[in-house]
Formats: sequence, C-alpha cells, structure tokens
Amino acid sequence: MTEIQEWSDAELDEFEKLCAPLVKYLQTNHKRCDLYSVIIVQWDGVLLATGTGGGNVYFPFKTPD
Repeated sequence: MTEIQEWSDAELDEFEKLCAPLVKYLQTNHKRCDLYSVIIVQWDGVLLATGTGGGNVYFPFKTPD
C-alpha cells in the first residue's frame, strides 16, 4: 500500500460523501445509538460499537483474493 502524505480536496470531498450517511445513521437511530456510538470500518468488516446502549455488532465482508 502506498503511503499518503496529503489528501487532495477531491479525496476529502469523496470521503465526506461516503461518511455522511453513517454519521446520519448514528445521529438518528436513537434505539441503538447515542453520543458514544462509533462505527469502525476495517478492510474486512465493520464494527458498530453502540456506546452506552450496549450490543456491539461486527459485520464481516468478503475480501478480494
């Protein structure tokens, strides 16, 4: 993997567009999420840590061979 020194404006804009739906989910899904909830995105899955609401969930994804 190539080390990234700086993010271009286009890369930052794309990243913000990708993350916006996740942030909206955290802000509006009051049954599961609170101010301490986080989404951790990894190469092979996503962890939803629901803060004080409990019930952390890991969602695995298939990875390319």
